[in-house]
Amino acid sequence: MDISIQKFRLSVAWTRLLKGPLNGIPFGKLPFLADKQQYNRKFLELINTPGDWELNTPWDQRKGNSKHHFWSYYLETTVPFPGNLADGDPGFWDRFVPFRKRINLKPTVEGPRLNLAGYFTAFSISLVVIIEWEGSYSVPELWKQVANAKRGRIYRIEEEDGALTLSQLAERGFQELLQYALGADQHESGPALPKDPVLVASVIKGSNIARVLTKDPLEKPEFNDLKYALYDFACWNEELFPHRANHPSIPNDDQALIKNKFQFDLGDIFYRQKRGRVIWLPRYFENTLEKWDKKMGIDERETFGDQKRKQKKIACFHNNTLLLTLQLEVLGQFIKELDLAFQDPKSRSALRPDIDEWARRAVKYTSNLYLGKDEAITGDIASAKVYRSLSAQYFLKDNKVLDSLNSLRNRYGWQSLP
Repeated sequence: MDISIQKFRLSVAWTRLLKGPLNGIPFGKLPFLADKQQYNRKFLELINTPGDWELNTPWDQRKGNSKHHFWSYYLETTVPFPGNLADGDPGFWDRFVPFRKRINLKPTVEGPRLNLAGYFTAFSISLVVIIEWEGSYSVPELWKQVANAKRGRIYRIEEEDGALTLSQLAERGFQELLQYALGADQHESGPALPKDPVLVASVIKGSNIARVLTKDPLEKPEFNDLKYALYDFACWNEELFPHRANHPSIPNDDQALIKNKFQFDLGDIFYRQKRGRVIWLPRYFENTLEKWDKKMGIDERETFGDQKRKQKKIACFHNNTLLLTLQLEVLGQFIKELDLAFQDPKSRSALRPDIDEWARRAVKYTSNLYLGKDEAITGDIASAKVYRSLSAQYFLKDNKVLDSLNSLRNRYGWQSLP
């Protein structure tokens, strides 16, 4: 039987660094973003009065006491938060934790579900578009759906004529965010929408998938369509799937796979592209899989229970990977911009007076994500408190952030990272 993919999620995120705040010009309509006390106070207000506000915390407070995995580890505390945060420094400003904004634009698309959200830090604006399909798709059918979602003119705005591409829709969303933060009188040069987004794609539910017990989970010929399609899902511009004859191979395991703690079993895939990630964990989304008993050397069928709980794990892994990638993108753009500015006296003189303090914080928390541990803490607790994923190292290296990160580390007297 052909592989059937029944639930698939694609998240696309654009981030723009704003030069005004770096030069001491605060957001015209959100001045609290440039002040530590006001920034933290606004977060505390939102935490103490949870609701469906237009501007909110980056985690969904309506989920009550459920743990928010990425933010808990990034903030090295429990989210939702214990006790009275006003008793100490909550760390939102220091760690560049973003505010999340509801997008008032009302886009529609036939078929998949669509969700947009904006994010603000003291110096950046991000837009995230999440597209989710449910049904029963073969691999070629899903690839066509995803390719059309990336490039097709299929999105519409309520009460407006004409259809938009995803980039055009995202530009409208970005214009809303810029207007909300800067107002009509403050402008940033350049196009509203950055050209190169980051992507995270996940198969959350599927069937008729036999786990392949080899070093490369998809090396068998019958999985060629799936292999190329998965790799494509992590791409924004390049398309391999329809041109397989011209691409006899894609990067091998060492170049394309992230061998994370989540890859417990052969058959799991965490693909990487320079700007994308794709998650394929059959043991979580398939009811029945081939099970290889390594000790006994037998091959048998295993039926897993509680599939909804297991599929929820994939959805959570997707969200954590998206938030990690988005935070690295924000911090990475900031670090590269400062590294260039510090090398030019004229650019350096235009920066805000406390920019070194901002830079030190960005270097510290980016380094923690790169290392998977807190450099300031020794012992086992150092890694227990920080979100760990090899995806962070690959992202910072592939996007040429590591050189700038090490340049700033050297500037402040810290050793370079490997």
